Amino acid sequence: MVARARSSGSALSNAVPPQWSNGPEAELKPPEGLFRDAGDGEPAGSGFPPVPGVVPLLLRRRRTYAQLDCYVRGLLMAYVRDPVHGAAGAGNTRGRLTRAFAALRNSSGTGPRFALLIILVTASSFATLTSVLDQLSVPSESGRPGAGLYGTPSCLYAAGFDPAGSDLGNIRATMSRPDALLKCLGDRPVGYRALIATAVLLAVAALVYWWMPKARDWRRRMVPVEAVDADGTLRAELAALCGRTGVRSGLRFRVDPARMASGASAYGRTGNYTVCLHAGLLARRGTDPEGFRAVVLHELAHVHHRDVDYAYASTALWRVYVLLALLPHFAGIGWIFLLAFSGTDSPWWPGAAPALLAEVFVGLLLTALLHLARADLLRRRELHADLQAVAWGAHPGSWDRSDPAGAVAPALRRLTALLRTHPSWAERRGVLADAGRGFRVSPLEMFLTGASASLLYSALGLTSSALLPETVGWSYALGATVAVVTPVLCAGLGLPLVRASDPARGYVRSTAVSGLWLGCGLLVGEVTASGQYRLDVLVSQPEYLLAFLFIGAVPALWWSHSLRLALGLPRRGQRWAAAVVCALVTAAVLLTGLLWWRLGGERIAMGYGDAGEGLAAMYARMVPGNWRDYGLDLSTLTVGMPLLTPLSEERLADATAFLMWFVPLVLLLVRGPGLRMRRTLGAGVVGGLVSWAGLAAAMYAMYLQRPATLKERAGPFLVVHTWWMVVTVLAACGLTAALVAAYSRRHWLLRALIAAQITQLMAYAGVFVLYSADGCLGPLNTVLDACQWRPHNGLTVDKGVTHLTLAGGVGPARGPGAHRVPPAALGTPHHGHAPCARCSRPVADRRDDPADGLLVLVRRGRLLGGHGGRGRQEAGPALAGAGGQAPHMAGLVVDVPRRDAARAADRDRLGITGPPDPAALGPEQGRERAGPGGREAVPRPLRHAGQAGRGGSGLLPGSRPGPADVVVRHAEPTAAGGPEVPAGDGSARGRDPQGRRTTRGTLHHLPERDRQGDAQSLHHASGHHEGCHVDDHQGGTRRARRVIGVDVNGTGRRHIRPVASGGVRGLRAFRPVSHHCAKAITNERHDWRWSRRMLLRDTW
Repeated sequence: MVARARSSGSALSNAVPPQWSNGPEAELKPPEGLFRDAGDGEPAGSGFPPVPGVVPLLLRRRRTYAQLDCYVRGLLMAYVRDPVHGAAGAGNTRGRLTRAFAALRNSSGTGPRFALLIILVTASSFATLTSVLDQLSVPSESGRPGAGLYGTPSCLYAAGFDPAGSDLGNIRATMSRPDALLKCLGDRPVGYRALIATAVLLAVAALVYWWMPKARDWRRRMVPVEAVDADGTLRAELAALCGRTGVRSGLRFRVDPARMASGASAYGRTGNYTVCLHAGLLARRGTDPEGFRAVVLHELAHVHHRDVDYAYASTALWRVYVLLALLPHFAGIGWIFLLAFSGTDSPWWPGAAPALLAEVFVGLLLTALLHLARADLLRRRELHADLQAVAWGAHPGSWDRSDPAGAVAPALRRLTALLRTHPSWAERRGVLADAGRGFRVSPLEMFLTGASASLLYSALGLTSSALLPETVGWSYALGATVAVVTPVLCAGLGLPLVRASDPARGYVRSTAVSGLWLGCGLLVGEVTASGQYRLDVLVSQPEYLLAFLFIGAVPALWWSHSLRLALGLPRRGQRWAAAVVCALVTAAVLLTGLLWWRLGGERIAMGYGDAGEGLAAMYARMVPGNWRDYGLDLSTLTVGMPLLTPLSEERLADATAFLMWFVPLVLLLVRGPGLRMRRTLGAGVVGGLVSWAGLAAAMYAMYLQRPATLKERAGPFLVVHTWWMVVTVLAACGLTAALVAAYSRRHWLLRALIAAQITQLMAYAGVFVLYSADGCLGPLNTVLDACQWRPHNGLTVDKGVTHLTLAGGVGPARGPGAHRVPPAALGTPHHGHAPCARCSRPVADRRDDPADGLLVLVRRGRLLGGHGGRGRQEAGPALAGAGGQAPHMAGLVVDVPRRDAARAADRDRLGITGPPDPAALGPEQGRERAGPGGREAVPRPLRHAGQAGRGGSGLLPGSRPGPADVVVRHAEPTAAGGPEVPAGDGSARGRDPQGRRTTRGTLHHLPERDRQGDAQSLHHASGHHEGCHVDDHQGGTRRARRVIGVDVNGTGRRHIRPVASGGVRGLRAFRPVSHHCAKAITNERHDWRWSRRMLLRDTW
């Protein structure tokens, strides 16, 4: 800070009076440039914020220099620690935004889940307390006529509700007089009693949250650190750790003398945190200081991440809810069952028994859900605290501990692990080794989120219906549920993608599987919660409940695919704006799916879709005619129309269907031409032509059975004719989407949506033309025979087709995507940017990399000699290290005859005559000694005298390695005679020249890794199956032409902005990952050069 202040302006040092610098306290002389003239309150340098009015005031009062210096230094330190009002406006705002973005990127993503649980318990409190208050009011009204018939039950009973009937019969009875029922429901009293009771419950929970830390201090009888720290070293070390982490305010340390374990715990409330050190941990401090610091840093990480706030708030609210609401509710239900079994003449018994049991099941499900979710959240918080502690300097070796042997049977260990609040030590070490494992979305997380969403909708529905009119209450509840669940979904699936775009952040798993688990949770929650309003134990058509799998999978898939596109935009502002838009569209997709279920799917599942062929009878009444000739057509019509009509008049569904393909199209076009949108657009046009052919075929098939008279054609025939147009449009969209999704390796869902929408628009144009030109098409005529252009007829029919298929046409496009899980989606983050023209200029500074030299290329069991260049050749050889943590090169195994043959062929292709120039070889590179099996080990890499000014060729010019090619570096001879890499360095596998298999397996399952940064002038690196990652940890890759994977964090100039240490140059193409592999490309140190074709992960 002093150095920074000195550089801020030496000309201002004259403002300090001479006597200040010559007095007895001269050693406290302020740095030059800190103060201006006594009348100017602005700071001299831009490095410090201004202190307006303070310095002039002190100068006027002639304070001593020591007081002034201490005071100003204190102010400056306070501003540095917490810059708020004194910093420069624009820079400070930008810094706050940068810190906010960094905090969001580094957040654990569990905050929205805690918020979901708190909102769920709060909403459930209102519903539960409503039932409790209703049960308490029954005895006081027992003598009143019509006792027990008030509120919603009285309205249903008056509308014809039969407690002894079935759900389907009651729906028909109550919907026969909907106006009277809605009027009765609107006249019921507002539930202010439950609202006041809920407010009291929340107040009690707040008091418990405030009092819990004090109760813990009193119960455990802890002592302050000063009582056990005689020499003050413990306090000094704790202060140093706090200074390292930045956790200072509202924190105190205490010691629990009764706990002999070598651990600690953090607890407290907002602004007042306590870290409790066990007595065993203080004893460990003397023998294992690194372990002591790791434990303390772990607890400070909990405070830093606000884990204490979330955990204690949810615990206090849950305990108060159980004590004041849930237990009285269960007691009331038990009392009702006791009275019922003792004898009752109530009309609601035993018909209401399933509903009462469903309320019990809802309470039990809520209890199980809260415990499982809280345990899962706390386990994840522990993993995040471990990562943060290591980032702050904790030694990873402190986690090398074994789990205690428990008394739980192995068969039950996995089940009990779900209830544990701390992960195992093996899991912790795994997360420290691979940080991405701590951020992956687990099936349990998505299942609990879905179940919470269903229970939240049920609770909010009861709350809103009690406070708002019945007609709008449930719609508000659905919107509020989606608003709360969407951040959880977007954070759970989006943060792993964001971290995968950051170096060493891990991989991304399939979002399709996560979406299916979300749908399973929605299904279980719906079956349980809807039982409170049903008389039947299960719906009559439970197969329609599987629609929840589709409802959960589609928004999850769309969000993950669109977010990958958003992360590929060149600027941060564009990425954030696109991510926000994608999140809003995801919420609209989820809301549309749930809206379809509420408007139509729920009634269809209960048997109300076409019970007793009601739709067929309705069509027979509305359109008189001979329907007997259209039995098959009418049956398909009555099955399909209930699925399409719920959203036909919903403008939200139409807007969502439009945004689902328009937003990805804009993102794909903004990303640049590297994504090859022409194929997707061409596929959509071809699908449109296919739809025209299908429409013509359907019209010709209907023409063969066209009635003779015009009146008959305008009856059932026209209805059936229009229906088959609808089916043809949906079939064309589905076929196009399936083919595009099957043959797309990147963004397959979004490409399928775009192609399907183009097909749909062209199909609409075809329907308009066919019906407008009716009478002029010969065998394709529908009703008329006279040729005339009638656009009104075309618009009328096209409007009906559009209403039924605009939202439904997206369904076929999403259908294949819900079941297709390509390997690219299993582990491939995407964060590449399109190339630009200015990226092709070479890099001036080339480091002398000892990795340049002779290589051995394993190609399907053969060995080809090659010479590593230094990255200055345009065509560039294929170079990629094989193995895991490759050691420093101490020797290189070469096949002498094949090497000489390769050199000769290489020289012939390059037009080089004469023997190699010995001067081109290093002083130690000419000493080659024979190795076993006709091989020789050289102490240093060889250099070949290629053309003037060019490096050597690592691969024969004109040849390209195939999918099973890999360059093996630092190979050692094996008994089989083939190249081999030590076991600790990876798994380079291949065949020897004689065709005998080595002991390491086949080359087709090769994890390619270049951890020492030896890949130079890479032309094409690839692999097969799950483990084909090429890691260039030292950032030595040169001249790769084609990247297959993801270039995530600041590498290619056209991908991410260039950095001072250099970046990828000359990148020709950035392609999606291979169909057989799940890959990620990251480059933390920004050292790539001349990328041509890359399928690797450049991590360190």
